[in-house]
Amino acid sequence: MKKSLPPEAGRRTVLLVEFFSRGGVMHYSLQLARALAGEAAPDVSITLLTARHAEAAAPVGVRLLPWLATWNPHRAPRYLPRRLVRAARGLRYVWVWMQVLAAVRREQPAFILMTDLEHRCDGWFARKLRRWCRRQQPPVPLADIWHNVEAFERHQKGKLQRQLHWRIRLAQVFDTVFVHGTTLQAQFTELTGRGACAIPHGNLAWMAEQAGPDPGLNQRLRLAPQQPLALLFGSLSAYKGVEVLLAAMAALTAASRPLLLIAGMPTAVSQLQRWHDYVRQQGLEPWVRWDTRYIPLPEVAWYFRRADWVVLPYRAIAQSGVAHAALTFGRPLLVTAVGGLPELIDGNGILVPANDPAALAQAMERMAAAPQLREQWGRRSLELAYSRHAWGPIAHTVLAAAAPQLLPHPPTIPVETRNDPAGAAVHSCASTPERVRGDAHGLYL
Repeated sequence: MKKSLPPEAGRRTVLLVEFFSRGGVMHYSLQLARALAGEAAPDVSITLLTARHAEAAAPVGVRLLPWLATWNPHRAPRYLPRRLVRAARGLRYVWVWMQVLAAVRREQPAFILMTDLEHRCDGWFARKLRRWCRRQQPPVPLADIWHNVEAFERHQKGKLQRQLHWRIRLAQVFDTVFVHGTTLQAQFTELTGRGACAIPHGNLAWMAEQAGPDPGLNQRLRLAPQQPLALLFGSLSAYKGVEVLLAAMAALTAASRPLLLIAGMPTAVSQLQRWHDYVRQQGLEPWVRWDTRYIPLPEVAWYFRRADWVVLPYRAIAQSGVAHAALTFGRPLLVTAVGGLPELIDGNGILVPANDPAALAQAMERMAAAPQLREQWGRRSLELAYSRHAWGPIAHTVLAAAAPQLLPHPPTIPVETRNDPAGAAVHSCASTPERVRGDAHGLYL
């Protein structure tokens, strides 16, 4: 393990653990860490433990520990059998957990906050971590953020979800579990039999700050400026509904059909060649553009700035960082009624049923034909991003629910505590208040 200067003597530490240093969950962790630094007491330091070769530098007020030996999830070894790669990564993941436990003993944090845990062995190591937390005086609170209540399949074609029984046991390990929104809160309770604290997903203002030079998307991807452009962005997993979106495009007449940009790296279970064949067979090539790579962080903002609206035709999902990027950049949303996505539509877009190409086609046609309505919805998206999804109240809620002793003042957000059948404390948080923290709205348009 690489050496790093310990936190200053006499300071209490919040240790935020993110196993992978690239992609949407890492972006979330960086923003949450920055917000925690702004909301915690002056003697509290925020440390983010993550993998080597972090995609971005630590925000001001955050100490970054790029120690973990996890792999780059967006780069698969070529010419090796998939089972061999998975076995090697499984052994490596066990070693990474040993690194996490060693880092905890070294850092002696006052509060530990984990992020998405989606592997079967996570439960065993999380229980080991909990035993360490309870041996400390005073005991160290242990919390987890469940970005997905259900576990989505990333390796077997034709399957959307994995078995859930191991996640039920995992949920009992933590003192507090956070989920994004009341829909997922109810889903979590139904699945696990215990409560969770609902927090909004934060905006992606930090991502806008990482924007680099204009990558020239119009020229590189042949995007005609006068044609309305719909954007589907992010990793192309089986549950993202790419085939539903393409079917909707095929159902539109040529005169009403917008341009569609599909940008993101296919996962192992994606059917990229099949999608390309469908586009060719339906004669959609003049309207569909592909950018199937991992989009570098400095370029991400430009995709949302160029889009007229963001479409999420998901077949299943919990919440979506892509949707919150759309809000942050003031873009209308066209989403399906799955998971927590309906909670994001509030005068800023259109909600359609999942797996319904006809309904999606009608919504795409409406979006393409109504520039004034898109502008109105875009303004509402921006308003929601910096009020309902501001990071300050989210960080305050996290500390108030899981580690109130680290706040500068007694909690102002009511938190009820009860016991679940396993004996762990369960927190039920009130909704965070809507308040704008002085962000420059126009900066991100």
